[in-house]
Amino acid sequence: MQKYHFLWVGLIVFNACAFHPAFTATTEIQSSPVTATPTSSSGIATPTRDRSVENGQPLAARVNNQPILLSTFQRYVATFAQSLAAQGRPVGESGGQAELDSIRQKIFWDLVDQQLIEQYARQTGIELIDTELEAAARQLAGSSDQFEQWLAGNNLTYSQFLKQLRFQLLAARVFDALTGSVPPTAEQIRLTVLRVTDPIVADTLASRLAQGQPFAALAQEAQYNSQYFDWVPRHSGRLPPQVEDAAFALKPGDISGPIRTENGYYLIKLEGKEANRPLNSDAIEQLKQQTFAAWLQKQRAASVIEPFVALP
Repeated sequence: MQKYHFLWVGLIVFNACAFHPAFTATTEIQSSPVTATPTSSSGIATPTRDRSVENGQPLAARVNNQPILLSTFQRYVATFAQSLAAQGRPVGESGGQAELDSIRQKIFWDLVDQQLIEQYARQTGIELIDTELEAAARQLAGSSDQFEQWLAGNNLTYSQFLKQLRFQLLAARVFDALTGSVPPTAEQIRLTVLRVTDPIVADTLASRLAQGQPFAALAQEAQYNSQYFDWVPRHSGRLPPQVEDAAFALKPGDISGPIRTENGYYLIKLEGKEANRPLNSDAIEQLKQQTFAAWLQKQRAASVIEPFVALP
């Protein structure tokens, strides 16, 4: 059922990337290494047996002393594995172990991130009242029969559904609070680029430009890969970092290159630059994603994370 699909985006765990409209598939949080070492600046602490149980229930981890139940971790892993199997992609069998390991690691860190977001909400007084949760649940439930089928198909009880929905709504508010100060304007540039893979060709193009041949004329020659970029802010991901740095250092009309990158050699011409040009909606959303991802990475690094499950 499409209207419930957002509850199971990605790896089923309800992190901010899965539900907030500001997040897209381009948003990624770097997984932190899990190693059994003493607590250090990495935030990873040595797991000990007496801390791996809470009220008689085994744990998958503790995050700043807050428990993540092993049963929760195992349920998410099993549910996602079942989903893949239904698509004809069984995991855990021959050739599928690597995918299962990836699932386990991703779900582990999604659950850690969920704890970090909930802890921040408590610390800052971000709340969700029961009537808001009930209203959102009613809106999603729609037809009772179809909703019950959806719950059964995803191995969810209604109380589990409510718990996950509460986190979604709460995390959306955390996201908005953390990204509300993202500026609506930024320095932006327009540029034309030529990209070639052969360093000799790149040097030849640079020589032709030095001799006064128009950049636009070279860009129109069919054998060269040329592209025009219209108003690009910094860190947009549309340009290799080396090319972006060089371009923002230019003045309109300037030419630079060849610039060596992993994808070849670039020659660029800066067509325009504005210091405080309004960002379009896509750029604003991307900036919000980057802001939230950076915050979450800092939270991981500053936290004590005790893993009690084996991860690749």
